[in-house]
Amino acid sequence: MGKKRASGLPGQSLLAVTPTRLHAFKYKMKRNGIVLKDEAGDWDRAGLEVNTERLQTTTRVTLEWSKDDKTIVCDQDGMGDNPWADDVVRELG
Repeated sequence: MGKKRASGLPGQSLLAVTPTRLHAFKYKMKRNGIVLKDEAGDWDRAGLEVNTERLQTTTRVTLEWSKDDKTIVCDQDGMGDNPWADDVVRELG
């Protein structure tokens, strides 16, 4: 999605989940795997609501914090076919 809907996250973002936090990192895909770059965001998981919507070529994931009135929309081609992404979404839910 556009940076405005993705809360300013870069086009290639990797989400990492801990028991209390959600982290977003810039990354670059290399021949030998993923190379993490700078952290692009960090949020408290308290009050986080996660919704998914299956689209034709992807799964749209919407992260909402009602107390902060903050929304992040992740809409990446192939996301619905990525078992790691499915694990992250399941963990967030």
